[in-house]
Amino acid sequence: QMKRQDCAMKDKNIYLGELMMGGATFIWGGMTVFSKQILAELAIFNLIGLRFLIGFVVCYIIFFRQYKTLNKRIVYHSFVMGVWLFISYFFMVWGCSLTSASNSGFMMSLSVIFIPIILGIRQRKLPTKWLMISIVTTICGVGFMCLNNNFALNIGDLLCIVCALCYAFQMIYTE
Repeated sequence: QMKRQDCAMKDKNIYLGELMMGGATFIWGGMTVFSKQILAELAIFNLIGLRFLIGFVVCYIIFFRQYKTLNKRIVYHSFVMGVWLFISYFFMVWGCSLTSASNSGFMMSLSVIFIPIILGIRQRKLPTKWLMISIVTTICGVGFMCLNNNFALNIGDLLCIVCALCYAFQMIYTE
C-alpha cells in the first residue's frame, strides 16, 4: 500500500513538472510575439526591467517565507543565474526588435541543441550518433524556416542565436 502511494505521488509530481514545463515553454514562445509588440512602446532596457520587476514581485508574494532563509551561497548563485538570464533577455529583446517574431522564436529554440554541444565540450565527450542526427536535423529545419532568399541571416537572427547560447549556459548553470 505504501509503495503504491509513493508511486502515485511520483507520477503526480512528474505530471505536474511536465505541465509546468509546458506552461513555461508556452509563455517563453509567446513572449517573442508580445515583446515585438511592446517594443513599439518601450525601450529594450525598460522592457527587461519591467519583466524582472514583475517576476520579482510575483516570486516574493508566493515565496516570501523562503526569502528569510537565504544565505550568501544562495544569493551568489541566484545572482549568477540572474546575470545569465538578463544577458539572454537582452539579446532576445534586441534580436526581436530587428527580426520577425517567428524567426526570433525559431532561433531562440536553438538552445536545445546548444546544451548537449556545450555539455559534450565540457565533458570532452562526443555526442551519440542519434544526438548528432537530431542536432543536424534541427539546424537544417530552423535554417529552412528562417534563412532568407540569399541563405543568409540578418543581424536580429544572429542576436537571437546569441540569446539561445546564453540561455543554454544559464540552464546548464541552473542544473
